[in-house]
Amino acid sequence: MVLTNGDVIGIAVANPLKKVKSLKVDNSRERYLTKNEILQLFEHTQDDEQLHLFILLALTTGARVGAICKITPRDINFDTKTISVLDEKNREKYTAFLGSQELEELLKKKGKKSKA
Repeated sequence: MVLTNGDVIGIAVANPLKKVKSLKVDNSRERYLTKNEILQLFEHTQDDEQLHLFILLALTTGARVGAICKITPRDINFDTKTISVLDEKNREKYTAFLGSQELEELLKKKGKKSKA
């Protein structure tokens, strides 16, 4: 406290810790769900169609929450079975594939509901 606030209380002392270089820390973390965890996730979200669709999109596209929430019907191409996703971190669009028939059917069903 004295070293960082020495100027404030009238004691002019050079902080020797400013000469010490900070170590670089690798904060990256990579973890994948196991098949069992995925099955449990699907089992627990089966009754909530919107949550289940969200989980399918997340696992299929690898997109972040914000990117999934911003997917619109025009981002989905059922002919090529692809979804255009905005990577918010890099502000770039990438194409992901509809990985399952279930996901495709849920997206079509959701699109019909929003038009009604």
